[in-house]
Amino acid sequence: MSAGNDIVHLANGDLRASILPGAGGTVGSFTVRGKPVMFPVTEPVTAGAWPAGGMPLCFPFAGRVWHQGKPGSYLPAGSDPKAMPLHGFAFGKAWRVESKSASGVILSLRDDDATRAVFPWRFTLKLKYELGANALTTTLAIRCDEILPGADGAPMPVAPGFHPYFAARHPVGKQDGYFSFAYDYLEIPALETIAVTPEGNAGPKKLAADTLDGKVQGSHVKVPVHDEVTHNLILSGLSGRVARIGGIEISWTKDSPWRNLVCWAKPAQHFFCVEPWYGLPDAPHRDQGTLRLKEGASCRFDLTITCRD
Repeated sequence: MSAGNDIVHLANGDLRASILPGAGGTVGSFTVRGKPVMFPVTEPVTAGAWPAGGMPLCFPFAGRVWHQGKPGSYLPAGSDPKAMPLHGFAFGKAWRVESKSASGVILSLRDDDATRAVFPWRFTLKLKYELGANALTTTLAIRCDEILPGADGAPMPVAPGFHPYFAARHPVGKQDGYFSFAYDYLEIPALETIAVTPEGNAGPKKLAADTLDGKVQGSHVKVPVHDEVTHNLILSGLSGRVARIGGIEISWTKDSPWRNLVCWAKPAQHFFCVEPWYGLPDAPHRDQGTLRLKEGASCRFDLTITCRD
């Protein structure tokens, strides 16, 4: 089947989802009984643009990168610095529809001239979306097909992430510009927090009990999502594989090596993002900041968003 801009509509019982192959394979919308679980992509996405809604994929690196203080630049091994947008480049590509059914679709993306100019590896990505009775499950498979000369023999570095925009509403009578999530509390199995610097890099790591005084319950952090402290925060030292926002459950299997959950919000916007990331900002320049795939090697990530309400 060919790549294209057509919307793929999925349905199973009360669940509906739209997938946008031509806009990075992004989940454009996800609803239960017509109620939005995700803030939808409301406008047509210009080629190469960030979708700003739904759930885009961040690849090859979820966070911002730097080289010699210059944002948006990184250094592959044995190469000159290369440009790399925030959240990578996969979200700006048209994906190929490999197969689809009423409740599921499989998409693929391979390297091209533009990606090889900034990322000297050949790769194959596959995204599988499946609507179950009460959940949307996403599976990402990444394979390194070839190490190109510009990589100087180095394995392919990847630190992907998903960027779900969960639907939110403004609190009644609040004047501070921040909103309250449709489900009021965020609960994440995390032992550590990492502040995000004004430049977008990762600050020092701290114990969650010290950063979020009174909000740590055993191995979980439980905070009101309208608490400003969570609006630009990395939760690390994950002690489990399930996070919750009221009746919404975010989970992954033991084979899926997510290491961080990034919280991000903007004043006066109707979304709250809880993003599973493998690495931290500037992942390719950090020790053990990326997975490194040899030729023919692959890795797999999954994410299930379950609606308990």
